[in-house]
Amino acid sequence: MLWRGHPSDDITSKIFAALERESGDCLSVISDMLKTLRGHFSFIAVVDSLTLVAVDHTRSIPLFFAKTKSGWQVGDDANRLRKAAELDHRYINIDAHLSIAMSGTTLGARTLYDGLEVLLPGEFVLLENGRKPMRHFYSGFRPWLTSDSNEVDLKKEFKEKTLTIFERLFSDIKGRCLVIPLSAGYDSRLIAALAKHMGHKDVFCFTYGRAGNFEARTSADICERLGFNWTFVPSTISEMRRYFVSDLHHRYIEFSDDATSVPFVQDIFALNTLIDKDQLPADAVIVNGQSGDFISGNHIPVSMLQIDSELDESARKKRMLDAYVDKHFSLWKSLQTQEKLGRAHELIWAEIQSLPVQSDRCGIDHGLYEAIEFINRQSKYVVAGQRGYDFLGLDWRLPLWDADYLEFWAKVPRRWKIGQILYKETIKQENWGDVWQDLPINKKTVRPLSLALLRNLAKMACAPCGKNHWKIVEKKYFQYWMEVTCHTAVVPYRTWASDRRGARNAMSWLVEAFLSRHGLELEPYSINE
Repeated sequence: MLWRGHPSDDITSKIFAALERESGDCLSVISDMLKTLRGHFSFIAVVDSLTLVAVDHTRSIPLFFAKTKSGWQVGDDANRLRKAAELDHRYINIDAHLSIAMSGTTLGARTLYDGLEVLLPGEFVLLENGRKPMRHFYSGFRPWLTSDSNEVDLKKEFKEKTLTIFERLFSDIKGRCLVIPLSAGYDSRLIAALAKHMGHKDVFCFTYGRAGNFEARTSADICERLGFNWTFVPSTISEMRRYFVSDLHHRYIEFSDDATSVPFVQDIFALNTLIDKDQLPADAVIVNGQSGDFISGNHIPVSMLQIDSELDESARKKRMLDAYVDKHFSLWKSLQTQEKLGRAHELIWAEIQSLPVQSDRCGIDHGLYEAIEFINRQSKYVVAGQRGYDFLGLDWRLPLWDADYLEFWAKVPRRWKIGQILYKETIKQENWGDVWQDLPINKKTVRPLSLALLRNLAKMACAPCGKNHWKIVEKKYFQYWMEVTCHTAVVPYRTWASDRRGARNAMSWLVEAFLSRHGLELEPYSINE
């Protein structure tokens, strides 16, 4: 049996015992075991002609399978499996191509290639040659199944869940150095604050990006208050240009390409810089703040504020589809054609319809929206950011994606999630680490000051033309130089400023480069071909 990750318990013997049962009973037994397992993991187990593959509640360590001439093959290397199954451009899935071009990820169980299959969060699959794969979900994020708990009880439970999860984390990494990519927001600060509150002493924090950025200034103040070591890894447009054409970047893209999403490049440059300078301890465990903002409700669209019962069925459907496309399927304006948007709506609606909803009652639309974002963007892109740590040979944990958190936040009513009300109020009330009352949270500024001055002058000059005109000017001429991470350097400034296809941000260009690796243009073939 092959395990990856760090599960909370060793259930190897129980898995093998279950695989020896009759298939129907086997599925139920395996499901019950996996429901109680915590930590982040994936595994492959083989008994005679039967192969079991499973991933954790968030698919933090992906697994794939494909049918080859010799039978089913499984593993964590999508490219190897694709080549073994001889899946080339003839097997490109046009819907997956469209989804990646528009949003950066596929939808559902699709990969870019027909014949290459992926496990979704909370899923396991039984494979046997000559038989169709038996796919089964033992877990799922179902935020439409909310409870009727009151504010006081929810805040108490959130506090208890948080302390339990972090007690488990600090017990697991006891004696090792906790390394936190620290920002000016809530999530990574919560990790640092709880480390102080619970007495984990070996903590190293780092922040990266443009010199003088607001994240760095606040992070330095947080660490000074907590008494933790902190360092800043500066990056510039010229440095990031060199990174994006470097062997390091190309090797990482090859390593993390799983044919379901553009790779997550957020902190590779900064961590590699720390490694080169020998600033990361050998026993380091990276713990980032992904993704406290999503599960606590920050991604629920403003349009969901209107109560479901005030809308008819068609209006509710349109609201969900429009919100999802606006947020996630708008990387390129040139792809926002009637034909492509129509197909995108069909695919997204099919995802919503596939959710295990037992009723059509009102008050669940926000949960359906959150569920499909979790299955697609969050698990395939955000959680998959852990591949960067694997690539660099670093150990990691994801406490804010703990299964206990998923279960808790799934039941919190919409009114306590919109704007992260419950999350923010509880954290500030508890004031863990004493870093919440007088240190700014996400107080953004423009740096360097010379750029801020030039931007303000341009804004005043554009004032007579209205806000929309200013937004176009700002995006076209200033956004390239304002992004904190400098990831806009993935393309030259001339390319950015002269763009006529409507790139939304740096990810738009990363998506185009990702598709090019697979021999594909950004523009998919007609969906009718």
